[in-house]
Amino acid sequence: MVADQIRQLAEQSAKAAVDTRELIEGSLREIEEGNHAVENASESIQIVVDGIKQIADVSKSLSVMMGDQTVTMRQAEQGVNQISEVVQNNSAAAEESSATSEELSAQAVTLDELVGQFLLADENVE
Repeated sequence: MVADQIRQLAEQSAKAAVDTRELIEGSLREIEEGNHAVENASESIQIVVDGIKQIADVSKSLSVMMGDQTVTMRQAEQGVNQISEVVQNNSAAAEESSATSEELSAQAVTLDELVGQFLLADENVE
């Protein structure tokens, strides 16, 4: 009877050892799968981080370009304002020239009338 109990304990102990080994092997497989999952997640996170860095770089570049465009637009606006001022000055000068021309024309007519009042001596008259 004691020998049967020892044999049963030995069988139970062997079965428990097999079960323990299977549990350990299963745990090791799960740990390995977990490590692969962590590696995949780490790679995915690195891809996301790299993408964010690229977006930040593009954003900085866009900001610089927009600043440059703002400066260029202000310079263009100043140029247009200068051209507008020159056009206004030319227009004013043209109006003054036109008025002066009309005045000179009127004075020429008056001068022609005054000169026309003079009688010139005929050279053939003796």
